[in-house]
Amino acid sequence: MVVFTISYIYQYRDHLGNARVSFAKNSEGVLEVTDTNNYYPFGLNHIEGMLSSSNFGSYYSYKYNGKELQETGFYDYGARMYMADIGRWGVI
Repeated sequence: MVVFTISYIYQYRDHLGNARVSFAKNSEGVLEVTDTNNYYPFGLNHIEGMLSSSNFGSYYSYKYNGKELQETGFYDYGARMYMADIGRWGVI
């Protein structure tokens, strides 16, 4: 029998909707930092230490401006994709 557990991710967001710090409860029930994000003005993530995970596949993929970071490294804004590394919009 497989037992699934539900875990919540708590986030500190700035006034633009950017997820700056993500927390989750560990096995002891204590909150621990799982993800940190510090952005350049056009959305590229600063790489600072072990906790920074700017790549796809972290706990919560909604990052810069509250938009989802895709596997391609682009942010999904609905009709267009945003490339934060060059600060431009593109279409795939």
